[in-house]
Amino acid sequence: MNTESLIKGVPLDISQVQTPAYVLEEAALRRNMAIFDRVQRESGAKIILALKGFAFWSAFPWLREVLQGATSSSLNEARLAYEEFGREVHVYNVAFSDAEFPETLKIADHIVFNSFSQWRRFKSQVMASPRKISCGMRVNPGYSEIKTALYDPCIVGSRLGVAVNEFRADEMDGI
Repeated sequence: MNTESLIKGVPLDISQVQTPAYVLEEAALRRNMAIFDRVQRESGAKIILALKGFAFWSAFPWLREVLQGATSSSLNEARLAYEEFGREVHVYNVAFSDAEFPETLKIADHIVFNSFSQWRRFKSQVMASPRKISCGMRVNPGYSEIKTALYDPCIVGSRLGVAVNEFRADEMDGI
């Protein structure tokens, strides 16, 4: 099947699609993008693409018309955002590695740290970067509506973000 015909809006004959395949309804995507655009204009917020939920890179040319950037949770996702999305790159990683962090600094516009110890470990590299990189801290609110413990970021002992009782206002310089 010619994928160009799909891109140009030719009706899809589903019997001709070899599976597995990813099929995108451009009209539905454009309707959603119009909503995103309106929300951004009326609120002043930036909407960024979560690559973990939608890494359909062939749709990036349409998405970048409206969305301000993409967020990633690994160096490979950050590279995808940088190389293929071409707008702001937001990076969060539960555990940045010493080996990968210098490359992250080259492509990230915003980095969210998972803990104050992680921030202390990489702060000097961020501050020494020739590029301006904004930073944030993930805060674990300790409250969740999720019923399945496996997916609950607020479960007792979670390492996903700083618990409110462990928050260090005195270490926020640079955040």
